[in-house]
Amino acid sequence: MRKSTDFASWLSLPDTADRLRGKQVLMYCTGGVRCERASSRLNAAMGDELRGVYQLKGGVEEYFRAFPDGGHWRGKNFVFDKREAVAAGRPEA
Repeated sequence: MRKSTDFASWLSLPDTADRLRGKQVLMYCTGGVRCERASSRLNAAMGDELRGVYQLKGGVEEYFRAFPDGGHWRGKNFVFDKREAVAAGRPEA
């Protein structure tokens, strides 16, 4: 899934439910807004079948403000603007 607009159709696939059933799910996005909607939709669709749905409050950008060295983060978060990706210590990367 490459776009948040694909989430609803991805969630409706039988294979998705099979892969997520019984697991904890951590969702993250750049600023946290899309995760709010997606986690709510996931809970509505599968709440009782999951061990929990969590999200990175404030998104990756807030995490990088709290942990400038990256904390436990590895890699980059790809974004849909001119920055293309953000990484710890390099928000413009």
